[in-house]
Amino acid sequence: MTKNSYTFVSDKIASAFEWVDFKETVEWCKDNIYLSSEASPYTGMMSFERTPWIEEILRDWDKKWIEEHDFMASTQVGKTTIEFCCIAKELDTDPTMMQLSIPNDKDVSDYIKKKVDPFLRGVKSLQEKLIERKDETSQRLKNATKEVAGGTLFITGNTPSARASNTIRCFFGDEVSLYESGDVSEFRERTKSFELIGRKIMLVSSRRFAGDEIELAYDAAYCKKELQIQCKGCKE
Repeated sequence: MTKNSYTFVSDKIASAFEWVDFKETVEWCKDNIYLSSEASPYTGMMSFERTPWIEEILRDWDKKWIEEHDFMASTQVGKTTIEFCCIAKELDTDPTMMQLSIPNDKDVSDYIKKKVDPFLRGVKSLQEKLIERKDETSQRLKNATKEVAGGTLFITGNTPSARASNTIRCFFGDEVSLYESGDVSEFRERTKSFELIGRKIMLVSSRRFAGDEIELAYDAAYCKKELQIQCKGCKE
C-alpha cells in the first residue's frame, strides 16, 4: 500500500468516527428533502407551512422517551410522508435495522416504485449512501430493501413471514387499520431486542371501524394529542 492510499483510507476511517451535532428532524428535513412532482403535490424543498401538524409529529419523534407514535387521521393529510421523513432521517444520521410494512404483500413493488423511490430520490444527503445491489437476491426481493452502511430498511407486506423474520429497532406500519387483529402486536415483538436501547414504532392510518388496529393503538397510548388547525379560508 502506498503512502497516499494509506492516508486516503485513514481519512475515510477517521471521518466515520467524527462527532456530528444532533439536528432535529424538522430542520434536517428542511435542509435535505426536495419534493418532486412524483412525491408531492407541493414541489420544492420540504416546508411545513401548509402542514404544521407534520412538524408537530416530527418534533415528537426526536423525543427519546416516546417509544411509539400512533397517528390516526383522515386521508390525504401526509401520514405516509411523516413515515418517509423519519425513515430517511434514520438512514442518513442513525442507520439501523428498520421495517416498513404495508397491508398487501402484492402491492410492495408498486409501492416502492410509486412512493418510496420518488421520495428517497429527493433526499440529497442519502444519494451517495444508498447501496445499489443488482445481485440475484435483490432481484428476487424486487429491490424491497434500502441499504446504507450500518442499516437496512426492509419493505414488506403484512404477511406471517414478514411479522416473524426480522429483528429491527424501528417499525413503521402504513394503513394499519387494514391489518388483522393482533398483527401489530406481532410486529412490535420484532423490536423487543431494542426495548431498552431506543426502539421506535410508528403506526399511521385512517380509522375504518371501531376496534381496528389504529384505534386500539391510539386508545392504549398514555399521552394523546388532538391536532386542530384553523382553516386559512373560513377561519374555522
